[in-house]
Amino acid sequence: DLEQESSQAESCCFCGASGEALWRGAAPPAASDGEHGAAYMVTAPSCSSHPEDADGIAPPMIIFCIDISASMSTQMRLDNGQAMTRLQCVQAAVAGQIEALQQQQPGCIVVIVTFGAEVCVYTDGGDRCLLSRKAHEIEADLLAKGLEMAERCTETVGDASARLATTVASLKSCGNTALGPALTVAVGLASTRLGSKLVLCTDGMANNGIGAICQRGQLVPFYGDIGRRAAEEGTCISVITMEGEDCSMENLGLCADLTGGEVEMVDLQCLSAKVGSMLANPVIGTCVKVTVVTGAGILLDEPSAVRSRGACIFSRTLGTATARTDLTLPLQVPGVAEKEVEHKSVIQLQLLYTRPDGAEVLQVFTLQPPLCTQRQRVESNINGTCVALAGIHSSARLAQQGGYRAARMQLISTCRLLQRAMHTPEHQESYLSFIVQAEKLDGFMRESEAQERVFGTSSNSQRGRDDDASRSMYQMKSLSVEELTLRA
Repeated sequence: DLEQESSQAESCCFCGASGEALWRGAAPPAASDGEHGAAYMVTAPSCSSHPEDADGIAPPMIIFCIDISASMSTQMRLDNGQAMTRLQCVQAAVAGQIEALQQQQPGCIVVIVTFGAEVCVYTDGGDRCLLSRKAHEIEADLLAKGLEMAERCTETVGDASARLATTVASLKSCGNTALGPALTVAVGLASTRLGSKLVLCTDGMANNGIGAICQRGQLVPFYGDIGRRAAEEGTCISVITMEGEDCSMENLGLCADLTGGEVEMVDLQCLSAKVGSMLANPVIGTCVKVTVVTGAGILLDEPSAVRSRGACIFSRTLGTATARTDLTLPLQVPGVAEKEVEHKSVIQLQLLYTRPDGAEVLQVFTLQPPLCTQRQRVESNINGTCVALAGIHSSARLAQQGGYRAARMQLISTCRLLQRAMHTPEHQESYLSFIVQAEKLDGFMRESEAQERVFGTSSNSQRGRDDDASRSMYQMKSLSVEELTLRA
């Protein structure tokens, strides 16, 4: 009996393989330890890591990538009657954040990168490094230049705040928009310090060098490529554009989407608050890879999920994870027999990530949720917040692919589920939060469908999206529980 019990304990609960075949004499992994699961140290912390970064509070480097093209000299009338240029608004926002970083995170490194017709990196001591225009078209040269300049960007904001403020105040607008070259140099610069943050501020489309966007709606592969590179190197890219301007958020937002960053289109008077919110969101893990494995009776409703024996496996790379990162994954339960009211299956979540101290960690959570065929019983005790968030995430992913009708059907289906399951005040709160956030996503899809009825179906719905629609899609795709419940 003891041998039989030991054999059962060492057999795989996903595919049924025996313990001997799985481990070949090695001990099986430890069981999940409460809410934090079982943690395994894959690689030790880096010896060169700074102690103040161990909790993810101070990112190693913060890069402000600032547009100083001629359009940034446009005058804007503020609510108080005063007039400021777009560049002056950005200068005030960045200067305010430098002051805040000096007080709250004095150990982090702040670097200013500007781009107009030329790209300029401000290094230690206020030195200016201008990039040759000949290199604007060559991605490898730009990345190498950024990597080279990392050795000359080592001053902490605590020591260099006055110099940084002077640098920001002295910026002048001129030329066109070499956004792609500046972004590439900044990614190369950040690659030497895991967990760096890059904040891109611009008011127009890239039109100079690599990543130039020749016409509205053009999808440029460069932005996906540079976003994936940044994600692999542990860099988080966030994008801020100006309200009412066409900046090709469809392309720029992809960089943020792939790296775990944020996208915003702001009124200039709100610029400082938005930049501050981005920097206040601490990085807790980089190079994050999520793997979900389910046992018999549960399928993962994802096109890239793979079935092996009785198990179903799905993996996704998230890039950078912050304190507000939330991920949802749809499941299907097709194999429960009608005569079985309830039985259990198994789900395992594996998180592989690099901590800010350089340690690579694998965290494993294993659950055995009950499966039930009685609809009323299931809907009487749902997690309304999780259902609402999953519905919005799924709809946003469909919208990104241009499937607006399917995305709207997903929103309607989620709405009806939340209505049927509204049994407690908490369920009511989840329903109201869903309605507020779903309307932001549904609005541009309704408008797009109306345009298609009038002008005919577009061959590529992605290319027809304006910046506001693209912003809504990217924001809803990465919506967090905190943002869902704010109802802003």
